[in-house]
Amino acid sequence: MKAYQVALDLLPELAWLGLPIPDRHHHLREVSLVVRDAAACALEAKEPEKAVEWLEQGRAVIWGQMLNLRTPMDALMEQDPKRAHELLSLSSQLERLGMQSNTELQNSVHQSTPQSIAAQAHHVTKKRQKLIQEGLDDQVLHIPLEDPSQDLDSAVGRRLPKSLRELAGRSIRLEGVREGDSTTENQFESILSALWLGIVKPVLDGLAFSTPQTANKPRIWWCLTGPLVFFPIHAAGIYGGESKIRSKVSDYVISSYTPSVTALVEGYRRQSVSYKGLHMLAVAQPAASGQRHIPGTKTEINHIKDLARAKGIHVITLHEDQATVAKVQKEMQKCQWAHFACHGVQDVATPTASGLLLAGDSCLTLANIIQLPLPEADFAFLSACHTATGDEKFQEESVHLAAGMLLAGYRGLIATMWTIEDQDAPQVAKDVYEHLLQTSPPDPIKAAEALHLAVEKLLEKSPKKSFLDWVPYIHMGI
Repeated sequence: MKAYQVALDLLPELAWLGLPIPDRHHHLREVSLVVRDAAACALEAKEPEKAVEWLEQGRAVIWGQMLNLRTPMDALMEQDPKRAHELLSLSSQLERLGMQSNTELQNSVHQSTPQSIAAQAHHVTKKRQKLIQEGLDDQVLHIPLEDPSQDLDSAVGRRLPKSLRELAGRSIRLEGVREGDSTTENQFESILSALWLGIVKPVLDGLAFSTPQTANKPRIWWCLTGPLVFFPIHAAGIYGGESKIRSKVSDYVISSYTPSVTALVEGYRRQSVSYKGLHMLAVAQPAASGQRHIPGTKTEINHIKDLARAKGIHVITLHEDQATVAKVQKEMQKCQWAHFACHGVQDVATPTASGLLLAGDSCLTLANIIQLPLPEADFAFLSACHTATGDEKFQEESVHLAAGMLLAGYRGLIATMWTIEDQDAPQVAKDVYEHLLQTSPPDPIKAAEALHLAVEKLLEKSPKKSFLDWVPYIHMGI
């Protein structure tokens, strides 16, 4: 146990604050297995609180560092203004350094500067550990799972459908109707069944969520580790012609995801903005350079404008050539809600270069997003492909657009695990906003419920719809 504690305490040194973010990701590539082994050791020692603490300490390390750098200094400003200003300045310098490449760093900063800044900032990184410990005051419930069955081990380890792996490599929002072939559908059924029987149902039983609900379903947040981060836990269940009644997770709870416990705590700490004078940004890009035309984005944005304006909500629309990176960033800083209907792209080589394709051949990247100060941000809908697709090399780091949006300030959002259908996206968005805008003022915390109901409605209209079409939609945050 002591050895694992020492190893995990060294993670901030491994991902040194003075390094550019890509370099920190590189240094953390081999860490995830150690973190999971440490948590397993703590569980064997009957210390579930320590297991959760270590899992949290070893995941989303870089996001945690950046959250610490953005920690509000209001209380400290009242007690010690000089120290607060120094800390704010220090944090700003570290954040700027982290966004630079090695070449930019060498050209713009003397070599001693990042070292001296990082030396002064060690106490900043230690604050994350304090936040984790403060967040574990409640008792941790350990729900032991049986030894993984062959089906579960095979599903998690080797049987992700080939077609799904191919979809993860595309950067297009699909036009037209996608029919899942029988082999893929059967594989999906097998995986979702294994996840249900081996993981999800035991967890729900352990939480006393054993009775299916038709209304007022409780929320559950999934904070996954290792290979499970790539699997649709929210869709686990038994499907097919012989499926039993009430045999899937959505019959019991409404699922959300969080990249870390810290991110969830921070989301609840930030107060929701006032909805008097709510502003929404709606971005549509049906014709990104080099990509297939997706006309459904126009329909999608029109649905949103009609629904919002009927409630007196101001909508700022950026369409096609208007949707430049500069204009989008500017409006994001003014609006509480943001909706993107466009192509998304996943950059496996450089994860922070993943982004949303905008006017011409421009791209609003993950690196762009995490640099934005978004004081008004509250809710976002990323109706594009791959907005919550992680990287197998960084399983614990949540290197995707959705996590970046949470870091930038959004408290909750809807995103996608892989490609989505251009035909379905407008209807899903319409149903989500119809539910969200039922109340006055609108409550973005109901976004998870809104998505849950929208997907149910999609399946009611097309019961034989491919798993590939509805499973990718997820909610993240509060």
